Amino acid sequence: IISMKNLNPVTQQQINLPSGWSMFSSHIIVEDMNVVSLIEPISDHVIIVKNGEGSAYIVEYQFNAIGDLEVGQGYIIKTSQSCNISLEGVFAKGELYPISLKSGWNMVGYLKEEPESVEIIFNDLVTQGALRLVKDYDGNIYLPEWSFNAIGNLEPGRGYQVKTFFECILQY
Repeated sequence: IISMKNLNPVTQQQINLPSGWSMFSSHIIVEDMNVVSLIEPISDHVIIVKNGEGSAYIVEYQFNAIGDLEVGQGYIIKTSQSCNISLEGVFAKGELYPISLKSGWNMVGYLKEEPESVEIIFNDLVTQGALRLVKDYDGNIYLPEWSFNAIGNLEPGRGYQVKTFFECILQY
């Protein structure tokens, strides 16, 4: 073995979900990425999961129009009480997963293991003039045009809504 820098060891992620509506994402690739499998341990507390395209997994009816969760995507979830998702798998290196953003609204995942400033993560898109705003599930926003940052740091396990002026690529 000459180098081990591209090996991804098995790692874990704990995603804390509050009661009610929120957004989540994962930087872990598990063996079975199907939303049903990932939500199953907490399914008694989950009402609905939606992706950025509006497809849903409705637990009560066992209706799954999402299928597999995608690396780099964010998801909206509604829970009846706070709960946690524990994932074990391979770390999805953000530099290997560029996120294509369409013009308008997008939902993205956060692909880092540690919190990082929203201004640093989206700096390239701001420089390109592509980024309108970023919003978290609490309604906090980052508005680069006004140098306004109510989000602070992006957090592992969270999802974010991103509005762009035109198609672009978010690269971690």
